[in-house]
Amino acid sequence: MSALTEQRPIVTKKLTCQEFWDLGESGFFDGHRVILVDGEVIFMSPINFPHVISTHMVRKLLESIFPDTQFWVKPQDPLALSLSTDPQPDVAVVPGAFSSFTAHPTTALLIVEVSDTTLSFDLGDKADLYATGNIEDYWVLDLNRRRLFVHRDPQNGVYTTITTHAETELVSPLAMPNATILVSDMLP
Repeated sequence: MSALTEQRPIVTKKLTCQEFWDLGESGFFDGHRVILVDGEVIFMSPINFPHVISTHMVRKLLESIFPDTQFWVKPQDPLALSLSTDPQPDVAVVPGAFSSFTAHPTTALLIVEVSDTTLSFDLGDKADLYATGNIEDYWVLDLNRRRLFVHRDPQNGVYTTITTHAETELVSPLAMPNATILVSDMLP
């Protein structure tokens, strides 16, 4: 068998978060939005303006609820859920003041994904990813149908409680149960 016709197995390499971050710092992903899930790089669609506005609105609302001396409200920053998973949620509320961190956080009290073109991914694979990471409170804000999905009670990699809230309803983060947010206040 010649070298040209010899069958060789396809070889893939799963990345660690550190390898993913190193590639990002080197410019490898310049011009692309990417996340790392179970060692695989996933290319995301560009962010449109309603998504930008809503993400900003969510961040500002959560900053008004969670004091910065005790919490870090992170917009679209790394969250190293495992050695090979860095989903970079739209907004994450992390326990601890920003100044107390020396590396990427590995958990969050609340994650909010703003969804306009990725709803099935956010409600499916991403929900499972966050449930596996034991994120107790995961919200998906559906811009197109103007509603909020709240995922809670992660068990064995899935959320056992999922509720849907209309834009006229109030919701409260598990970590701040006395605070209320009107769903429409997160929508552009």
